[in-house]
Amino acid sequence: MQLRSRIAQPLRPRLAGSACGAGSVTTRGRVRRFAERLSEQGGLSVADSVAEITRLVKLPGVSVLVQLYTGRSPARVHMQIAAAPAARLCLANSMCCASRPAPEASAQTPCVLIVWARSGKGGEFVLDLPPETQRVSLVGNRRLVCSAIPFSHDSAPQTVELGRA
Repeated sequence: MQLRSRIAQPLRPRLAGSACGAGSVTTRGRVRRFAERLSEQGGLSVADSVAEITRLVKLPGVSVLVQLYTGRSPARVHMQIAAAPAARLCLANSMCCASRPAPEASAQTPCVLIVWARSGKGGEFVLDLPPETQRVSLVGNRRLVCSAIPFSHDSAPQTVELGRA
């Protein structure tokens, strides 16, 4: 069975080295499949991922779930609203992934954009958020760093430090 969605790059288990991917969820029916794959890539346990994504998919508007796994390397994530149609997570000269809102997404329709990256080198990640973003959850090195923090077009850029796994 293949995951059919707006995935920039297929999610594959146990990737060695650097990897990234993206997708979107608009219904609770697809949450478990995403949670299993995210867990395999250095995220929360499947149960915790299901709980976080389910919580976000119940909220109206666009939410963004970012997952980074850098192992023992520290990292920094710079989050900012950008005039872009997608949530884009990039590590300079290494990887980039983007997730677009579903066509049916609106201010009242739930949509969770998911972007993830795995890099043994850590470094400076930049997360550009589409203007319609209402909240962001960040998973770093297998722990929930921040959950559904409000983010809007008026929000100032934020930087979050990720420690070692």
